[in-house]
Amino acid sequence: MPAGPYHDALQELQELEHALSKERTRLQARIDFVRAGTGAPGIAEMDQLQRLQEKEQELSQRRRALHRQIDAARARNKS
Repeated sequence: MPAGPYHDALQELQELEHALSKERTRLQARIDFVRAGTGAPGIAEMDQLQRLQEKEQELSQRRRALHRQIDAARARNKS
């Protein structure tokens, strides 16, 4: 079956989503590490954790938007 007109765009979106997923996984590991700590978190650790969580939320939003784009490209590619 020949590739649809959105094949290349779909492939690029999927590669970007995969890269964001890997980055988010690494970020979640860092968050877990900071949370585990060795005792009561200090101000520096709390600030770092907040920044990491904000970045993780941003990545999650970007991934959700990419998933919507991927779904739309898949639907158009079948047309």
